[in-house]
Amino acid sequence: MKRYLSRAAAAAAALAAVAMLAVPALAHAPVTGTSPKNGATVSKVRTVTVRFGEAVVTGKITVYKASGKALSAKESGLNPKNKARLRAVFAKNLASGKYTVKWRALADDGHHQKGTFHFTVKAAG
Repeated sequence: MKRYLSRAAAAAAALAAVAMLAVPALAHAPVTGTSPKNGATVSKVRTVTVRFGEAVVTGKITVYKASGKALSAKESGLNPKNKARLRAVFAKNLASGKYTVKWRALADDGHHQKGTFHFTVKAAG
């Protein structure tokens, strides 16, 4: 009986160790922030960014007006200089109004991620 319990304890310890090693492998690239911040009111925006805690393989970011119309960005997608950022760069600052940002990314672990955030531009003047 004692031998059976020690084998069971060893098996349980091995299973727990494997489970702890598997958790980081299943983790997605965490979002560490957005610019503008979710819910923020800002005076001007020319670039919208989603930042991840690690590089992502690919991604898409789209900015929508309150009417639901998607805006055409000058540059959009994965930042070629920093693979941990998706960004949409516009030719000029966005007009006053409410905006919704929708993004999708493929993490290095193969998992698809997506999210949404909102901000308002209230230009001075």
